[in-house]
Amino acid sequence: MAKKRRWIEPRIFKLRKRDLYFRNFRGINKFNPKDHRITLGIKLPEDVAEEMANEGWYVRWTKVRDDAPEDIQPIPWLQVTVNMDSQRPPQINMIVGKTVTELTKETIGTLDAVAIDHMSVKVRAYDWDESDKYGAAAYCVGMNVFCDEDELESELREYMEEEDDEEEPFD
Repeated sequence: MAKKRRWIEPRIFKLRKRDLYFRNFRGINKFNPKDHRITLGIKLPEDVAEEMANEGWYVRWTKVRDDAPEDIQPIPWLQVTVNMDSQRPPQINMIVGKTVTELTKETIGTLDAVAIDHMSVKVRAYDWDESDKYGAAAYCVGMNVFCDEDELESELREYMEEEDDEEEPFD
């Protein structure tokens, strides 16, 4: 007997100050090199994961090994697809210190190489139904990625701010 389909209404879900489970901003797929799909996994709090799962979102849980300590619990996470080729690509901002940089299709891959502190993401449900399976995949609408600023970047930023603050006298 097939499951009863539960379509969710088009809706935006905001995930604030979330940590990454995995990232693939370059879209590299070793199993299918022609598939350049940008994906990332975002860790969810249990209450948010349960709410999203009840609404039909495809929420996954990490598997815990049998020999793991008892205090180790499964972690809920959501796979998010970032489609930079769409007619309305998502706005992706990288924030380092006080500097905000809007990323494009050509520059989003830099996020694979930086130390990410946390991120805030808006996702939209894309309902799918194949044979007897159905659900809602998450597609990125917008994202702010907060990166750790190392000592050299901080030193350079402070130097540049000092240069901007100095005024040249008019004679």
